[in-house]
Amino acid sequence: MTSTQVLIDAVKRLITSQSIKTQQDILRGLINQGFTVNQSKISRLLRRIGAVKVTNEAGDVFYQIQSALAPPTSNTPIQHLLDDIQYNETHIVIHVSPGAASLIARVLDHHDDRLGILGTVAGDDTIVVIPRSTHKIKETLAQINLLLISGAPR
Repeated sequence: MTSTQVLIDAVKRLITSQSIKTQQDILRGLINQGFTVNQSKISRLLRRIGAVKVTNEAGDVFYQIQSALAPPTSNTPIQHLLDDIQYNETHIVIHVSPGAASLIARVLDHHDDRLGILGTVAGDDTIVVIPRSTHKIKETLAQINLLLISGAPR
């Protein structure tokens, strides 16, 4: 087993065994186990293992490893995580509940061809959507709305 795989397994154990709220929590946990890592390495590892921040019913935000790389099914209610969608001539910006941006961006990226997008950039509570064509931005926005609100783009 490579040293990277050992580190990945350690991160997975941390996330699945306790409520990890920040990358700093992961960093401390790994250092306590004798690993030498920095925040940027943690960030890359989280992306590699498919970890996302989720919000539970109590409003607590923590990391969770998705069991599969596919996004939630189209009947999974995510509309309640949306705060606002805005656009201009070149981009669409989606504001969501804290910690939900990565999850919703994965849903959008999974449907990139049908939505007419090149991809997304997700922060904690904001997603920037890059459309395939700026000339069709209103159509792209309509498809995103269909997906996020009703669960299926056309």
